[in-house]
Amino acid sequence: MGLDLNLLVPLNALLQERSVTAAAHRIGLSQPACSAALKRLRRHFGDELLVRVPGQGTQLTLLAERLRDRVSLLAAELDGVFAANAGLQPGSLDREFSLLLSDAECSALAPPLVREVTAHGSGARIRLDLLTNDMRAGIVEEIDRHDAVIVPRVALPDGTPSLDLYEDQWVRIVSATRQSEDDDLEQARWAVCYDAPLMPWSPGQLLEREGVAGAIAVRVESFVELFPLVAGADLTALVPRRLADAWCGSTGTRPARVPASLARPFVIAMAWSPRWVYDPAHRWFRDRVAAAARC
Repeated sequence: MGLDLNLLVPLNALLQERSVTAAAHRIGLSQPACSAALKRLRRHFGDELLVRVPGQGTQLTLLAERLRDRVSLLAAELDGVFAANAGLQPGSLDREFSLLLSDAECSALAPPLVREVTAHGSGARIRLDLLTNDMRAGIVEEIDRHDAVIVPRVALPDGTPSLDLYEDQWVRIVSATRQSEDDDLEQARWAVCYDAPLMPWSPGQLLEREGVAGAIAVRVESFVELFPLVAGADLTALVPRRLADAWCGSTGTRPARVPASLARPFVIAMAWSPRWVYDPAHRWFRDRVAAAARC
């Protein structure tokens, strides 16, 4: 007996979220309805699909792991079929879009993005989630969990649907009271953020390749935290130029000399799951983000 296609949506959500509660929230079902769908799916496959592992929470079974990517692609294809030529009136849109990004990109994009969304009279809402080191190490899963993520392009897996937003580069900041910029960078004391080992483009990993990782004095979870540390503890740090331009003047910090190897430009891009490629509401949201990036 073939699987009821009505179960494809909850199956995809359950495989992506690994949680009945989160899956129900994602697709707008009640938790009992989602639990009932999981029960039917387990009966159909003769497999638990989701199991509790002591100390690790809910995990996918081996069969569920094999099904996950195939079901995601199939759901995206079906979304494309039924969304083809579908019109969208922004005024009738009632949906929350989740956007995952660093505090640097949030500082640059959030104000114009909110203006873009509200200016069209839509009922759309935005949830801004800030990146952490753990999230950056699992960026593929975060793309599945959010409507879009904004990260350096080099962090994205090949083949991920994406759009380049703007170019940025690393700037070194020091205390505004520091008199000289001629200090030896290998002897400087650094503050860093977003330095997960799996992200070779991150500031901490760049410093390690320059041979100065041993001088890292403190690690934090956001770029904004670096400014008071640099100003108050006579440290130095790498931050995106857009953020430095906006924050240096009011935080007791200033830009300083940085080696050319650390100042190479990089591209900030927005990425999303294949399942959203054809969705008209999501396409509208992507257009709003792209317009905000041009501001």
